[in-house]
Amino acid sequence: MNDDFAWFSRRRVVVGGVALAAIVVLLGLLSVTTASNTVAVSRLGSRTVTTGIAELRPLACSTMTLTVLLKGTGNISGSNSAELILAARGAAKITGGGGNDCIVGGADATDIDGGAGTDVCIGAPAVKYKGCETTITR
Repeated sequence: MNDDFAWFSRRRVVVGGVALAAIVVLLGLLSVTTASNTVAVSRLGSRTVTTGIAELRPLACSTMTLTVLLKGTGNISGSNSAELILAARGAAKITGGGGNDCIVGGADATDIDGGAGTDVCIGAPAVKYKGCETTITR
C-alpha cells in the first residue's frame, strides 16, 4: 500500500507541476499579446475652441459689434474702430478713440476716456470717467 501511495503522490506532483507550467506559459502569452497591442491616438476627449472678441466681451457689451481686440498695460489708446479694450494691471490711462468701444479698466486704471462714439466703460469707483455713455463700476 505504501507503493500505491508513493505513486499517487508522485503523480500529484507531476500533474501539479504540469498545471503550474501551463499557467505560467498562458500568463506569458497573455502579457506578450497585451504588450503588442497598440491603440491609435484619438482626439475623442479633447477639443479646440477659438476664443474671439464675442467670447471675451463682458455682458454689458454683448449687444455691441466689436471688431478689434486691444489689450495691454501703461497708457492705452484705441483707434477709430469698434474695440474691446482690456486693460491689464498697470494700465493707468485708457482712451477709446473714435469707435463704439467697450473698455474694461484694470486694477490700476485712473482715467478712462471713451472718446467719440457710444462707449461702455467698466472700472473701479475711483476711476475718472470721460466720454462714456455707460459707466459700470465694479
